[in-house]
Amino acid sequence: MHALRVGLLAAIVMLLHAHHERWSLRASSTTIPDEAIALVQPLLPAATRLGEVEPHGGRQLLDAGGRPLGFVVQTSPSGDRFLGFSGPTNLLIVFDEAERVVGAAIASSRDTRDHVELIRRHAKFLKSWNGRSWNEAAQAEVDGVAGATLTSLAVAQSLRRRLGGEGGSLKFPEPLTLADARSLFPATAAVERDAALPALWRLRDAAGRELGWILHTSPAADEIVGYQGPSEARIGIGPDGAIVGVVVGKSFDNEPYVGYVRDDEYFRNLFNKKSLEQLATLDLREAGVEGVSGATMTSMAVAQGLVRAAQEQAAALERRQADEAASLASIRRNGGTLLVVGLGLALGLTSWRSDKRLRRAYQLLVIVYLGFINGDLLSLAMFVGWAQSGIPWTGALGLVVLSAAAFAVPIMTKHNIYCSHICPHGAVQQLLPRRWLIQRVPRRLLVVLRMIRPLLLAWVLLVAFGEWSFSLVDLEPFDAYLWRAAAWPTCAVAVVGLAASLFLPLGYCRYGCPTGAVLGYVRRHTRSDRLTRADAFAAMGLALGLAMFWFG
Repeated sequence: MHALRVGLLAAIVMLLHAHHERWSLRASSTTIPDEAIALVQPLLPAATRLGEVEPHGGRQLLDAGGRPLGFVVQTSPSGDRFLGFSGPTNLLIVFDEAERVVGAAIASSRDTRDHVELIRRHAKFLKSWNGRSWNEAAQAEVDGVAGATLTSLAVAQSLRRRLGGEGGSLKFPEPLTLADARSLFPATAAVERDAALPALWRLRDAAGRELGWILHTSPAADEIVGYQGPSEARIGIGPDGAIVGVVVGKSFDNEPYVGYVRDDEYFRNLFNKKSLEQLATLDLREAGVEGVSGATMTSMAVAQGLVRAAQEQAAALERRQADEAASLASIRRNGGTLLVVGLGLALGLTSWRSDKRLRRAYQLLVIVYLGFINGDLLSLAMFVGWAQSGIPWTGALGLVVLSAAAFAVPIMTKHNIYCSHICPHGAVQQLLPRRWLIQRVPRRLLVVLRMIRPLLLAWVLLVAFGEWSFSLVDLEPFDAYLWRAAAWPTCAVAVVGLAASLFLPLGYCRYGCPTGAVLGYVRRHTRSDRLTRADAFAAMGLALGLAMFWFG
């Protein structure tokens, strides 16, 4: 019977995921809807309507006279795999006619409302990409928003994915060939694009030894026009990091002029023996780079492209280093959560739980670290988001492990460790003074109190399966610990719940917490082999989900 109980819950979760995927498929579109102009106008006031789909996959922005002002793209669906606290966020990125970012706006989000709202209020974050070209924005180093770290990181990752993954060169899209590589490194037997730095290609000889690298100036220099168009060049970099040669490839410029540049060995050798760092800071005028006689504009555009490519490569390296630093910060954050969870399991499953001083110290650690610092509290809003959109394995590993332990321990050991030891809100209630506690709750009041959690769970199922816009965080107090972003409904629930706990033992946990009710439902106990009202409720929830899936 207990296995059936766990299976019922698992079936509801799987059905919720399948229902949401089908709903998303119907509702989502790679085409930005006309209504998005309302979000664009604060960023580009002259824009009055959206035009046709443009080459980047977005839509043109037109003024009242139908003249093009730029274009807008969105991060969905390509960036939907990046989940914040409980789901993805769709970002609009507005570009002007020069293909530079005018601004960004959140179009919609499946993430926790309070986290998203904190980002909306943090104007500096959404302006992080302003003034940058497509490629510069894709490589920009962006600081997260305090109190909404997971959500802001997911937004930045989805933008990077949209601009970096789908916004490659439209003018020089061909990859590096062996013939291209051998023009600089004749012994090349294999070329491989760097996974983290896509403009950089690694070269190896027949024995697998590394010969050096080739850096494409495209797409970094695609907008640098010579006499009548841009040119693509390749920079050869030796094992010591010094430039060994430059080759001019395909071009939209006047071909006789491009030919002069290709044939001018002196011009191309001006950059030899410099490192990429030196090239990135090179002042062409001060360095005496005057171009090729008879093709000055074309050759100077090539030279500017070399410098631009080196600059963007340097920015990409900085971004990778920033990513590594962010990864270390994430490891520390997740590691801290895992440590606290491990301590909670040890405390709850051993004789240590009888040590009052140790228990009190751990409760304070949970409140401060898991609650106010990390905000790692389990909630139905989070679980519904994960069921619908997927689990953020990389960004919130500590929270995922905490959730796994919260369900696995009561299923296997009969102990609801999360509610009794690890939940910050439960710890606060346990530390409240007990002098006003009601020893015996009136029966009529008890009947009313016992109806709260089933009604909340029923509402959660309706909201989840109905794909309603209601924010589930408002039903529970846990977002109140994220004090920078907490909205008044969740704060009100927190205050009322704690006030009730002054008179009723663990009042909120026992009578008001729907998350605790779900964890309690899968806990083994002496009546696990019998059907209960909770089983009937779960069966009705599954039936509701099936009905909305088949007929919705």
